[in-house]
Amino acid sequence: MSTTPERPVIILGGKGIGLTTAAILEHQAIAAPLGFLVDDDPVGTQIGRFGSFPVLGRPEDVLAIMELHRADVISVWVGMSDRRAMVERIQALSVARSRWRTVIDESAYVPTGYCDIGVGCLLMPNSKVGSGCELGDHVMAMSAATLGHDCVIKDHAALAARTCIGGNVTVGEGAFVGSGAVVRDGVSIGDYAFVGMGSVVTKDVAPGAIVLGNPARPR
Repeated sequence: MSTTPERPVIILGGKGIGLTTAAILEHQAIAAPLGFLVDDDPVGTQIGRFGSFPVLGRPEDVLAIMELHRADVISVWVGMSDRRAMVERIQALSVARSRWRTVIDESAYVPTGYCDIGVGCLLMPNSKVGSGCELGDHVMAMSAATLGHDCVIKDHAALAARTCIGGNVTVGEGAFVGSGAVVRDGVSIGDYAFVGMGSVVTKDVAPGAIVLGNPARPR
């Protein structure tokens, strides 16, 4: 077993989710969380009421700070107001794909060898990934999110806490599925679509659509 230490990790955005990510890294002794890159706090500001980490700079400083600390990075931006703009901003940072860190909590269920998970993903406590699933890059599965078998979750998609995704579901690039939502087997959710909290999705959702309710209907 290798004793080579992992590179430290810079956390891009998302203070609340970011602190959970830092706690996972520390608790599992995966790598040392260095601090945050955010838009709205000065460098040196401490983030967190209990365990705290410093603001290292703004997101656009990421390459210089990675080089300075020989660090990797994970983005925990959710970008609720404009997820397409969030994705474009992440892509514009030009971070090498190999330097995006995937973080998986030890309580998450991942059938190793029976699914594929991209770079820069975050699987939070008690999340579950079914066999045959393919997760793209920068996918977020928040606490207790559940994926059935043979799902395809494309780049930058986010599944909020306690979402329940049936088997053979496709979730498009940048799409967001809100807390407690249920998605029926075989449904396709289009790129940058938004599924509201607690919704029950029984039919395909068009790209960019916002759907709410039980059954989920376009807003």
